[in-house]
Amino acid sequence: MVKDESGTIIVDEKVKTQNNGFLDLWLPREKVLEITVSLDGKTATEEFTTNHGDQTCVTTMKIK
Repeated sequence: MVKDESGTIIVDEKVKTQNNGFLDLWLPREKVLEITVSLDGKTATEEFTTNHGDQTCVTTMKIK
């Protein structure tokens, strides 16, 4: 799930990872967003931004 600062849900659907474990999400620009991923009852949540010059790949999330 991805939601913005006001709690509006941007993405709420099952997404299958690619063979390398990554997934693709197209998200609105210039937002502060929170992404939560879940698998088998375990989750990881991280805040990130989509401003000009921000990273386009998040690789620090660990499901615990």
